[in-house]
Amino acid sequence: MKLPPLSKCFPNTESLAELYGGWSEGPIFKVSFTAESFELAIEKTNTYLAQHGFNYELQLEDFEEEKSIDFADLTFARNITAKNQILLAYHQPLDNNPLDNILAFLNSFREERDWKKFHTSKDLSLAINSEAGELADLFLWDRAERVNEEKVKDELADIITYCIYLADNYKIDLLDAIVSKTISNSEKYPVAKSKGSAKKYNDI
Repeated sequence: MKLPPLSKCFPNTESLAELYGGWSEGPIFKVSFTAESFELAIEKTNTYLAQHGFNYELQLEDFEEEKSIDFADLTFARNITAKNQILLAYHQPLDNNPLDNILAFLNSFREERDWKKFHTSKDLSLAINSEAGELADLFLWDRAERVNEEKVKDELADIITYCIYLADNYKIDLLDAIVSKTISNSEKYPVAKSKGSAKKYNDI
């Protein structure tokens, strides 16, 4: 499985994109070029790759029509000739989903006790809410630094366990869901408008 483009890897603000002669579209950085400025666009893109730790340098011959080039951690999408644009997208391969191992461990624990029949989606949802309440109770009328960290760990473990079971009921890939939601939030809360602010997206 490959994650969708991550906003932290490429400019997602107009000011950052402008530095590289391009613009941003959500979490994806684009560089626009004409036939005359093609080499300059590649140069600017290489500058970006170098500054952000990608050990790869683009060459003119990389841009054959409808050609896609894949690397271990970087997908350089094909040059769209008709629109004259370069599209960069960062992908992190996750062939071995760590949550799959956790789910297998939890399922083994549950099956040994014949508890799955109790884990309906409704009851799991209510259990998550109940455990979240127990977590909140640890902080009620007390200072955060005085709260017992072991108890916090236990309550978080309960909450996450029930979340994993609930996601499994609906065959939801939690990693995909988290990344997709974060990308959606990055579009609602652009850095230029939301940095340091607690305002809701429709108020910024």
